Amino acid sequence: MKVHALLIAPVAAITLAFAGAAPAQADGFIGTDNFSAEYTATDYPNSCLIVQNHIGSQLTVRLDYPTGYSHWTIEPEAVVWLDGYDGPVTSPSGNWQLHVYPPVLHSWVFDPYRTRGGSCNGSWIYTAN
Repeated sequence: MKVHALLIAPVAAITLAFAGAAPAQADGFIGTDNFSAEYTATDYPNSCLIVQNHIGSQLTVRLDYPTGYSHWTIEPEAVVWLDGYDGPVTSPSGNWQLHVYPPVLHSWVFDPYRTRGGSCNGSWIYTAN
């Protein structure tokens, strides 16, 4: 009897955890709304963003900050500067927040020498692995 109760309690807890989860809100993003990156830094205003895709399939990126941009599809093994309507995408504050699909492991590195001909104050490099 005690063994039976010990087996039922974890199953009930797991079931409640999944049943109680709210569904994700749709926001028009291609694929599932997967938050992958977080605000990175505040030390480099007017920095650009470079995305390296090392996941072996296409990566879709959408910026939440800075706002006003759509999304980009990055091919496998590509290294891409994100461009907006009139040139490279820059962050006025140096912060970046993005959603990516599919969910990936990632890293952020700042390179002060990648200025894209002087149009940015260095670049953040987002690497999807």
